[in-house]
Amino acid sequence: MPSSATTLGVGYKIGNGLGFLGGDIVISPAPHIALDLQGNTFSAATTSGTATGYGLAPALQIYFNQPGISTPYTSVGYVFAKLSLGNVNASASGFFIDAGYEWKWSFGMGIIVGGGVCYLGNIKATDGYTTINKDAGLIPSIEAGIRWMFL
Repeated sequence: MPSSATTLGVGYKIGNGLGFLGGDIVISPAPHIALDLQGNTFSAATTSGTATGYGLAPALQIYFNQPGISTPYTSVGYVFAKLSLGNVNASASGFFIDAGYEWKWSFGMGIIVGGGVCYLGNIKATDGYTTINKDAGLIPSIEAGIRWMFL
């Protein structure tokens, strides 16, 4: 059964290089278009301990079916992440493009699964004295989530 066309939602979201503990706010200002504002917190084990940080991945999603219907989609977005361990701070930024499918139900729930590529163009780490810059290039991107559209 198709869901109703809704314009605002929240959900649990993973992927886009930002790990497994995240959420998103979905705003759909017009039919076939949504802004997906993803935020994650994550950690990474290193030989010196565990680095902790956060990431953001705002994206523009384009839906191919009419509003309220399960649909294939494509999204284009920006990714930014920041990690810290002691006095070492690292950040990364880049862009991604994904394609996938969103299953939608009439009570407002949706499940999204997709994949694509991410270009990480700037990774920077510094301890205040030494700075390292690196261009990581193309890496795989995946995304998955469960949403509740309520307005």
